Amino acid sequence: MTNIDFFYPDLRAHEFIMLCVEEAANGRKSRGGDYIIDNPVDDTPSDPSKPSARQIFGDNVRKARRLQDLTQRELAARAGLSCKYLSELERGRPNFSIHHMETLGEALGINVGDLCDQQLFTALVSER
Repeated sequence: MTNIDFFYPDLRAHEFIMLCVEEAANGRKSRGGDYIIDNPVDDTPSDPSKPSARQIFGDNVRKARRLQDLTQRELAARAGLSCKYLSELERGRPNFSIHHMETLGEALGINVGDLCDQQLFTALVSER
C-alpha cells in the first residue's frame, strides 16, 4: 500500500483533486464541486509606484510596533509568530493569512482595519 492509496483509497477522487489543483494553477474553473478560481492571483501591483496591500500592512505593523517601543522578538512572542516571519511580514514579503493579521492586531491592541489604513500610521509617526 502506497501513501497515495492510504490517503486516497478511491483513485478517482485523487484524480479529481489533482485536476482541480492543476486547473487552479492555470487559472481555469474547476469541472465540478464548489472549488472555482476564475483568475489566477497576480501579485504584482497594477501601479508599481503604489505599495501593495501586503506592504501597507507590513509597514503599519512595523510603525505600530515601534510606537509601542516593542522589539520584533517581543511582538513575535505576543503574537505566537517567529521573529523571522514577523521580519519578513514587516517587509511585505510573505503571503500571510487573515488569522495572522488578527493575531498581530490583538498583540498590538489595534484594529486590523487600522493596520490596513495607509494614511493613519503615517500621520501618527509624523506627530511623534
